[in-house]
Amino acid sequence: KWDNTEFQTVNSDTVKDNNPADTEAQVVHIFWPGIEKEQSKKQHQSQYLRYRRLFMDIEREQVKEQQRQKEWQRKMDKIRKEKEYQRSAEEQRIQEEQRAKEKRTQEMASHKNANPRGKSCEKLQQLKLEDPEEKKKLVQKNKEYSRYVEALRAQMREKIDMYNIHLPPLCFCGSGFWDTHPDSCANNCMFYKNHKGIISGSPLCSIILSTSP
Repeated sequence: KWDNTEFQTVNSDTVKDNNPADTEAQVVHIFWPGIEKEQSKKQHQSQYLRYRRLFMDIEREQVKEQQRQKEWQRKMDKIRKEKEYQRSAEEQRIQEEQRAKEKRTQEMASHKNANPRGKSCEKLQQLKLEDPEEKKKLVQKNKEYSRYVEALRAQMREKIDMYNIHLPPLCFCGSGFWDTHPDSCANNCMFYKNHKGIISGSPLCSIILSTSP
């Protein structure tokens, strides 16, 4: 309980202060000393929470920035690896082409060195072709081959008709078997101007021999 003397003293000190805010603060401090402490505590707590939220936002931004940096670094590493792989593959391809070229050059050189007789034969054959007499003999030989092929074709056709055999085309120059001919086939056909080839190695001779009695 407050006695009259204490109340007068408090009242006298309060009246002396002309600032209402200071008066209220003094009254609160005198009559409720715990309230000011509680308010200060709440202010500190509120300020702490604001700073804490600020620091947490900063930390989150830092984490996001680190993730972006890692993602960018990962993409750069991937691009770098792809470029390195392409460069290595291109170098390997160039080296393989160079080795293949060197190998072909060596094979050609060794072939030339190993066949001097073959080169001499080729030159001799070329000289023979340049001789008018040799050219005449070659033309005559081709005519003989041509007549022989025609005789074989006639003989084979007679036997096939006799046995009633259906034969597929020998090449793509015609739709039937008999459309294959050295004089009528296309210039990229294996039978074009190849009378000797037809006689010695074509399926025509094999068929004739197999059907001969």
